[in-house]
Amino acid sequence: MTVQPISRESQRLREIAREYRQRGYDVQIEPQPDQLPAFLAPFRVDLVAKNAEEHVVVEVRTQESLTDAPELDAIARVLDHQPTWRFELVVTNPRDRTALTFKNAIPLNDRDIVYRLREARQLSEQEHGEAAFLLAWSATEALLRSIADVEAVPITGHSVQQVMKSLYTYGVLDKTQYQTLQDGLQTRTMVVHGYKEPRALVSLVEQVLVITDQLQQRYPIQ
Repeated sequence: MTVQPISRESQRLREIAREYRQRGYDVQIEPQPDQLPAFLAPFRVDLVAKNAEEHVVVEVRTQESLTDAPELDAIARVLDHQPTWRFELVVTNPRDRTALTFKNAIPLNDRDIVYRLREARQLSEQEHGEAAFLLAWSATEALLRSIADVEAVPITGHSVQQVMKSLYTYGVLDKTQYQTLQDGLQTRTMVVHGYKEPRALVSLVEQVLVITDQLQQRYPIQ
């Protein structure tokens, strides 16, 4: 009998199941339709993890299998209407940490991160909300990537969304931090694409800087 090798998706799915169980979640791998709520029963999902506060639907894909996966969007849309549910997509391909998204890009070092955070605070004190926010956010993204490296958290690509999700999954970010950064990411996208954020950004800058302070206490940089 020939033993078939475990696929990357299956191996990563087992790892994710173990990670969630270690964090106290009840985990079901490839649950049957009768084990799912009615709104998920039409779908075949890879994993459901739940605790007293939330339910998480996890789908695992390779880069290749992402090219034609309309069911992922359908699942995400369904969960958008379920307050205690969230969707997590995990891409299994190993991250090439030397392959930068931008040509000739140089990662920020610790000194660069500290400098940008200091400048962001000064701009925030002067009530230059947009400038302060964008500078704080760029330093925050660099800090998150640096922490992912320190903790050897597997990250695919350089999407900050993926970095944040992975750090949250691995317990580096708590739920409040994760939600604040998700809010910040949406604002970042809005501002850099030429739209106005209806809220005053100074408050959001301060929230982001509080998170960077909390992270720097655990992962000191000079």
